[in-house]
Amino acid sequence: EPFYNAHRDRGDLFGSRVAFGAGWYAVNETTRLARWMNEHSALRFVTTDLSRIRLELMTHIPELKSAPVELQFVLNGVAIGGLSLIEYEWLTIELDVPERIRKSSRFELEIHASRTWQPALHDPNSKDDRHLSIAVCDLEII
Repeated sequence: EPFYNAHRDRGDLFGSRVAFGAGWYAVNETTRLARWMNEHSALRFVTTDLSRIRLELMTHIPELKSAPVELQFVLNGVAIGGLSLIEYEWLTIELDVPERIRKSSRFELEIHASRTWQPALHDPNSKDDRHLSIAVCDLEII
């Protein structure tokens, strides 16, 4: 049985082909291996063939029902998607890349979140003082 999709070939994602820019924290385990981000993150990658970006995300931000987290996805300066996050479960997002952006070979995906939270402020037993918005895993460049 595959464990966290470890069976998938990710050889083309290493080296200088992908770089997690500002806004990302180190990988850690939630219910999956994921990378948390703060309010704004950037991911740079190189590919000659791009039509969609797929990823899974979730959050632990309190009070989602009364104050949803607004997310915006921007690729090479062009907004390609957005959503209001109101559930705590993992959500699969698939973003179509407009034809005019596909001509490039270098890409920067930015994710903007409307707010963050600090676990240490909500749980007296937590020492985690990071400013967290969403956790992202299983990012695919299609």
